[in-house]
Amino acid sequence: SSADMPRILLLLPTLLLAAACASDDLTAPPQGTLDPRVVELMRTVCDRAKTQTQFRFTIVDSMDEVLPSQQKLQFTHRREITVSRPDRLHVEIEGDKAHRSLWKDGQTITLADHDHGVYATLPDPGSIDDMMDMLWHEYGISTPLADILSSDPYAVFMDGAVSATYVGTGYVGETACHHMAVQRENLDFQVWVGQEDTRLKKLVITYWQQRGEPQYTMWVQSVGDASVMSGDEFAPRLPEHYEPIELTPLLAETGR
Repeated sequence: SSADMPRILLLLPTLLLAAACASDDLTAPPQGTLDPRVVELMRTVCDRAKTQTQFRFTIVDSMDEVLPSQQKLQFTHRREITVSRPDRLHVEIEGDKAHRSLWKDGQTITLADHDHGVYATLPDPGSIDDMMDMLWHEYGISTPLADILSSDPYAVFMDGAVSATYVGTGYVGETACHHMAVQRENLDFQVWVGQEDTRLKKLVITYWQQRGEPQYTMWVQSVGDASVMSGDEFAPRLPEHYEPIELTPLLAETGR
């Protein structure tokens, strides 16, 4: 994703959620309070996230781009993600604005741009969190995965929340879901969780403080079998004709 795209708060979509959601006939709390049903569900989800060490999943997401004329354009991507915590990651991205790969094998980070036949390598700073922070702060590379793979997803979602509401039953396709809404100081997000299988189905984030109030939307397309990982998934696979390039850190001229 582009350097000027805001970092997106996402939740790991493969996690099993707690089945103990309150029924729809309960009155939603007034705005400005945290519904304990939402807090409990989010806490359970995020606690489980910390225990998962290997997983793979596929998402489809879209992001609004607001033009100076205030017209909105929407760009969609499909992302296949394979993770082995704490330090290995493989991502395949294909869509309207990008066709890229990322491999993190615990020693080196490799970024490939398939549209231009180039790649860059960087030293691996450590954990997946460390890598995401480095890419953002040192190179200005923002990605929806920066927070989807966070080691502390509860903080990503709920720290600074000013309200949390259990909205009721909503549908993603034909799937009945628990629909929840949370407000933070600088954005709002909504979550849909399947009532039958208690999996996250959809997430919508509204950046209401930004011009045109752009939205990010994510759908969970599939969850793969993580028990058959060989480790080869994290080794770079580059065509021979790809040319190496160098990524220039931000503020290099200031001696940062």
